Amino acid sequence: MALLNLLSLRSSTNLAIPLLFGIVVFTLLAITFAIYWPGLNSDFLLDDFPNLEPLGRAVENDSSTRFKYFILSGSSSFLGRPLSLATFWMNDQAWPSDAWIFKYTNVLLHLLVGTILVWCLSLLCLTDKKLTHKNGLAIAIITSGMWLLHPLNVSTVLYVVQRMSQLSSLFILLGLLGYLKGRILVIENPVKGYLLMTSAISVAGALGVLSKENAALLPIFILSTEYTLIRGNNLPTPRGWGVWSFFMLISPVLLLVGWHVTKFSTLVTWYNVRSFSMTERLMTQTRVLSDYVGNILIPRRIGTGVHQDDFIVSTSLTEPVTTLVALVAIFMVVGFAIALRSRLPVFSFAVFWFIGGHLLEAGIIPLEIYFEHRNYLPMIGPLFAVSYGLFRLPIINARFSYVFTGFIIAVCGFATWQNTTLWRNAVLMAEVWADEHPYSARAQQFSADQWAKIGRIDRAKQRIEKLATIDPNNTSAPIQIIQLTCLQQESVDPIDFYAINNTLESGSLDFAVPKSVDSIAKLFFENKCKGLKQSDLLNLIHALLHNPNTRYQPKILAHLHYIRAQIHARNGAFKLASDDVRHALTHDPIVGLALFQTSLLLAQQRHDEALRSIELAKRLDKHPVLDIPLRSEEIAEWEDFVKQKQGKDFNK
Repeated sequence: MALLNLLSLRSSTNLAIPLLFGIVVFTLLAITFAIYWPGLNSDFLLDDFPNLEPLGRAVENDSSTRFKYFILSGSSSFLGRPLSLATFWMNDQAWPSDAWIFKYTNVLLHLLVGTILVWCLSLLCLTDKKLTHKNGLAIAIITSGMWLLHPLNVSTVLYVVQRMSQLSSLFILLGLLGYLKGRILVIENPVKGYLLMTSAISVAGALGVLSKENAALLPIFILSTEYTLIRGNNLPTPRGWGVWSFFMLISPVLLLVGWHVTKFSTLVTWYNVRSFSMTERLMTQTRVLSDYVGNILIPRRIGTGVHQDDFIVSTSLTEPVTTLVALVAIFMVVGFAIALRSRLPVFSFAVFWFIGGHLLEAGIIPLEIYFEHRNYLPMIGPLFAVSYGLFRLPIINARFSYVFTGFIIAVCGFATWQNTTLWRNAVLMAEVWADEHPYSARAQQFSADQWAKIGRIDRAKQRIEKLATIDPNNTSAPIQIIQLTCLQQESVDPIDFYAINNTLESGSLDFAVPKSVDSIAKLFFENKCKGLKQSDLLNLIHALLHNPNTRYQPKILAHLHYIRAQIHARNGAFKLASDDVRHALTHDPIVGLALFQTSLLLAQQRHDEALRSIELAKRLDKHPVLDIPLRSEEIAEWEDFVKQKQGKDFNK
């Protein structure tokens, strides 16, 4: 009981200290909430739409069926992140919706994660005999305060869909908290201690992975903490810990490595849809991680935001030369962290925690190059090291430590307030992001979208024309110019239209392309595209379909075939429409396309083929993991309808 008695004694020596720090924590949470309040009035953006639009699907079904469909229909990953989707369902069960309640929930989650963080760090600091009780609590609270108010977290908290990152982080910290409590308890009571640690890792890990796959890194975070701070604080290692840790911590890490090895060839293939190779991505990540650290240690608003696609890709170790510098720096820092693990455990913890937190998203998986939300949990390591160093360095006065860390928190809060107030004005936010990232295609497109929403098509066009200038190979820019011309109800110049064919047939593609083509088609049939003929529209789609870059973009190919099928169907050319849907199904075999094919076959009175299309829909209607149907009621209604039509036509 010696250690438990020591912790109890340390936490009760002066009840005024915990009370005071409790008030400070509550004040920090209140300030964080107030600073984020302006940003609650911002709108949905980008990935919010594909992830939340299914809320409005199948409204005729009962609530339980719709709930099952929504939480199991996630497309963000193989598992679908059902727990995160369930929390979105709790906010609203319809679409379109009001973003305020979703963002409000995100802010509350941020405060909850911050509270758990204070708890975890307090436990770690209380086991550190080099710290006084007062300084230990101060370090825990100051680290959490910097994290709560750090401007780099704004795009995680106010970007609704990034709740997935928040929930994953929440469960990782809850797993760590349970581990820390069990790790202290196991010394005096092995059965209860091991039971608590095992339960915490198992439950929190499972819930975290169902929120976002990053929670699979929980064992790495625990190992980073165990072999630095816990061992550095001379916490005794209990009997049997080696065996237990192999099964509960090391084995999951080996399984994660094994997954990457077995999927390596598949991952290489996935890079065909990217403009960079695996080697280029890994080289670039050295600079990305360095940039992350700079933004963590020097909080600022300028240059932040969700549009970072202008980050220069490293094509070799010397192009740019900072790639080699960053690579050497990372190897040196990691080397020092390993060598000095016993002498400087806090430094080693910061390095292992930060690098470990980026292992998945900075690794070989072909994800986007740069996103701020990837630092939501990893930044805790560097922030803790800064806070700890300011209270432990002998040359720094304790009073100065409080003043300086208070200043850092104030700077973080001010930069975050600048960000949240910017977020509530969509047009201004888009303009600032576009100006700060002039070579970001997405920033220019986002700005154009915001101007178009308020009817300023002229300003929207200026942004897209700028994009066409800085990236002549971008196929979405000329298509969006046509789209905006239609929105202005001005005449589309046939000469300009045919001039873009070369770009469409060979330029780079992104998911904005089919959306813009779809919009042009709708505007065309609303008679808002003067000077544009249907043959022009079909030629545009034809050029894109024959662009060699579409070969590795199956969803874009499917979407383009689907749009062309809709055009043919509007003209009564159901046979041509059916052919296009058949091609779309080969690229993206989903239930919706099979049911659309059913409707086209039904219009041609090809009932037997329509029933075969229904059977295809049934085969496609499977959850990738659970292997259960999600749209069985809808498919059954279609089947009954086809059979009824078949019977009526037969009687005729």
